[in-house]
Amino acid sequence: MSREKEDRALVAARSFYLACKQPQRVSGDLLARGRSARVLAASKSGGMLLNVEVPELSFFIADGMDITSQLVTVSNDPDVHSTLKAMLRDDIRISVHAQHPVEFLGDVRDHRFDLMIFGALDPPLARLAAASLAPGGLLALFPAVASSAVDKSESGQTLVDCGLLISAGVDGTLIAARAPENLKGKRRGGRRRRPPARG
Repeated sequence: MSREKEDRALVAARSFYLACKQPQRVSGDLLARGRSARVLAASKSGGMLLNVEVPELSFFIADGMDITSQLVTVSNDPDVHSTLKAMLRDDIRISVHAQHPVEFLGDVRDHRFDLMIFGALDPPLARLAAASLAPGGLLALFPAVASSAVDKSESGQTLVDCGLLISAGVDGTLIAARAPENLKGKRRGGRRRRPPARG
């Protein structure tokens, strides 16, 4: 990411929270979380991306997305929804929804996301998220405030129970992945020899 684009994303994220009258949400690690979100978005070319309750990261995700990717941002806060929608209205790759995350994932249960980014993740939401993650997809937890060890372990265990591979950081961050599905009947290695013809 060029320094100029990085600065633009950071300024936009800060402006967003000032517009929402929530300057306390502009934490010192915003740039670090933004860089991580941007890298994750860049890894999913042509992907369907979901951002839940971390709207400030939408600006960084948009910078990492290619032209064929789509981002859905979900927030249950009407002020956040209206401000973010106004700020991102010119980007046709992005849609903004005002809905509770559990209700939203319930409504789109047949869709699969290649990347899902959350600001908080309790076990019920973790179960819905795991079910909506595409094979090879990534799920990231970037809490605005570091989660307690209990919250992190409960969410992490729920994701493991749902078949995801996880890596948890000491600051409350968590990255999970759904392993790609193996093709049935396909062997690794060389080609199979045909049995000799019977004469």
